[in-house]
Amino acid sequence: MTGILFGTGIGPGDPELMTLKAVRLIRENDTIAVPGEKPEESIAYQIAVQAVPELAEKLHLAHPALSGPCHPPYPFRRLRGYGRRRGAEKIEELLDAGKNVVFLTLGDPTVYSTYLYVHRRVLEDGYDARIVSGVTSFCAAA
Repeated sequence: MTGILFGTGIGPGDPELMTLKAVRLIRENDTIAVPGEKPEESIAYQIAVQAVPELAEKLHLAHPALSGPCHPPYPFRRLRGYGRRRGAEKIEELLDAGKNVVFLTLGDPTVYSTYLYVHRRVLEDGYDARIVSGVTSFCAAA
């Protein structure tokens, strides 16, 4: 049985604005995908670890291609596509091993999030991927 990928919005920056579902998924699952090269340097990680301190003890999948659309070393569209494919493949390896993966993203995964690129690829490859909404910055400001 394969695992499930959860694209999880962690809110606009205040750890107290993380949803109960996001906190529960981080606590219940051992594998966390974090955009960038080092999880500790990711803003999403820095926010989430304040709400879920045990996040620091989880297995982290950090990959530069999982970060923003202009993040080096993938500065051109074709190379970014390749990098996202490699990032999705790393996640799929964990899903094949039966592990659920919680992909942390700022705000909400459906609003200008790199997660959607990975979500689409993982779904196209036949895996189960779900979106866990988070509070967006413009809603928090309102």
